Amino acid sequence: MNINDPKQPYEVYDEIPSNNTPTNGEELFDENYDKTPNPKTPLWQDFVLIILAFAGLDLVVITMTTIISTVMAAQGHGQLAIDGYLSSYNFLSIANFTRYGLIFLIMVGVLYLSKTLLPIVKSFKKFRTYLYGIGYGFIVILISIVYNNIIGMIVPDYGSNENQNAVESVIKLYPLLSVIWIPFLGPIVEELGYRLGLFNTLKKINRPIAYIVTSLIFGLIHFNLPVSGDTEYWAKFGIEILNLPGYIISGLAFNYIYDKENIATSTVAHITNNLVSYIVTIIAMSA
Repeated sequence: MNINDPKQPYEVYDEIPSNNTPTNGEELFDENYDKTPNPKTPLWQDFVLIILAFAGLDLVVITMTTIISTVMAAQGHGQLAIDGYLSSYNFLSIANFTRYGLIFLIMVGVLYLSKTLLPIVKSFKKFRTYLYGIGYGFIVILISIVYNNIIGMIVPDYGSNENQNAVESVIKLYPLLSVIWIPFLGPIVEELGYRLGLFNTLKKINRPIAYIVTSLIFGLIHFNLPVSGDTEYWAKFGIEILNLPGYIISGLAFNYIYDKENIATSTVAHITNNLVSYIVTIIAMSA
């Protein structure tokens, strides 16, 4: 239709915005800023996530250990050489990347089957998730700094725990693998297992118990008992004890974020905490 032709009839429609039509993006912003509650989850899903977080991660490592031991023995390596490799940071790097990657994929499958995956993914699309998640993440970092400074004034130069030493060694050996599982896969798996799984299950029984138990367990999974017979056993044990409350406090903080916001926000906060620590570690190693 040619509207410049006066012989050709045409009509012109003026589109007047209605009150329900977004005119300046405010409605879109409000929608992305609204708080999203945690999805209701079936009990079987919670239990599966707990099992994957507690037993699944260890089962993957046990399986890898068995396979590698069998292969190395078949190649003629002695037990001393096999034990040496399995206790090395080289194996630790590959094992952690493999177990977190595999368990993450299984957890995604579980969430898909329980129809919980889509609501979680939608909450990751909201602006509020990242605004609050990153903000809470830096608050957790600040709390950790304050705690470490207080302990440092009481026990000067008490040193890093085995978990931090392992992180530094893993970064040196496999920088690409480490940047995938330390700041990202690890926090995601832990949030799904300990918050959406364990905390969510215990909260249905008693909220205070959920806070206490989950934060204690979260702290203990970062506690590494020194090898028996180590000449510096008690010194290393003391370092682990001094660092334990810091992890428990972080666990309490992530529980609160999950409880008050949602699993997406606590995951972003956890990733922020680990990512900043990862970057700081790299900078310190390069100095």
